[in-house]
Amino acid sequence: MSLEPVSLWLPGRPGSFAECLHEAVRLGFESVVLRGVEERSLAEREALAETGLFVQGVLLEPADSSQALDHPSVASRRLLVQHWQRQILDAAQLGARLVCLRPGNDVSEGGLLRFAEGLQLLTEYAARRSLACCLMPTPGSGFPDVQTVVTWAQRMKQDHLRIAFDLPSDDLAGTLCEQFVRVKDCVGLVRLLCPRAGCAPRKGMLLNPVLSEIIVGMDTAVSFTLLDQTD
Repeated sequence: MSLEPVSLWLPGRPGSFAECLHEAVRLGFESVVLRGVEERSLAEREALAETGLFVQGVLLEPADSSQALDHPSVASRRLLVQHWQRQILDAAQLGARLVCLRPGNDVSEGGLLRFAEGLQLLTEYAARRSLACCLMPTPGSGFPDVQTVVTWAQRMKQDHLRIAFDLPSDDLAGTLCEQFVRVKDCVGLVRLLCPRAGCAPRKGMLLNPVLSEIIVGMDTAVSFTLLDQTD
């Protein structure tokens, strides 16, 4: 597998949609990760066309903060799944390779089962549209780290699920790099955490030689995106 150019992570970045796209171009990026929407506006589509940027991925966003895949209400979960399916469809129409989502907070057995059920629907829906679905480990949630996600996904037989792996720029040869090697077959996206002043999108330049060699030798595709450590 060859290394692809690193994209710029736009969710949470200050500025309007068009301003963020133009900043990505100014910094030398060829692709971006966007915030998910049910129906992309004509203005946003025109802005993407104007800049010539490719869409690497989309971060799925709930309609409001009360929605979650582990919510006790069946109706609420169904609405969120439908909402995210429309965001996945939008991502597919933009030519994205993956979608990302954050985990729920209910760590009870029932909550984890509800989350697994909804996640299975989404990963299968995304796979049918040639998109990888990446779960983002989030401190304070039921999935605070990569190993927890890997263990849970294997136990629940989440065969289509991939992982978003955060790799700080100052740890490219440290403990997290070693952890990446252990779980690399489950990783779909590596988020490189780097100060904005350090933004540099060229192929592989933010990766140490050992990690680059491992990735090139992998059978599964891994995408890379860069975001500010303050995001």
